Amino acid sequence: MNDVHKNDTSETTESPLDQFRSILQVVAKGMEAFRARANEIAAVVGPVLAEISSGVQKLPNRTINLQRDLAKRGWYALPEMPLPDLFALEGVFAANRGDVVDDRLSQMVEGCLDETEAQLISAFPARASLFKEAFEAHRDGRFASAINLFLAQTDGICSELLGVMFFSVQRGTSDPRTRKIIEALNWKSLRRLCWSR
Repeated sequence: MNDVHKNDTSETTESPLDQFRSILQVVAKGMEAFRARANEIAAVVGPVLAEISSGVQKLPNRTINLQRDLAKRGWYALPEMPLPDLFALEGVFAANRGDVVDDRLSQMVEGCLDETEAQLISAFPARASLFKEAFEAHRDGRFASAINLFLAQTDGICSELLGVMFFSVQRGTSDPRTRKIIEALNWKSLRRLCWSR
């Protein structure tokens, strides 16, 4: 009876070293399959990603220059505005036609108003009633009221997300209080966009 008991125990019990070896074998097979699949994917996707990366690296300078020109006229691009339409304004700026810039940006803003409102309400539901009021004021032509509401919400959202008000500066300087936070996050493109003059 003792011999039978010994055999049962030896068959069901694997040493920790054998268990670890088995696990390593399974992991090695999985890694090999993953590596083969990753190489296949990289061969197909790699050139496309390289082209996209090259385009994205060129984009910030052009975008920053355009945003700087827009800011001089009191405009800021919204994410919903189509880039080709915005970049078409480069020639208008070069021709020194600020009136045309104002007309086109007004049309672009009006064209994406509903989408912008929906996105803001979705992203910040606690501020939904204030956004609705601000957009309603804009649509009614009460722009001073709309602007004040939008600026207050910008400050509040920035305070929520980053812990500082957007329209505040470091005491005794003209540096935005957001500068250190954005630098710490290493958002180079955003930093250049915010502080380029």
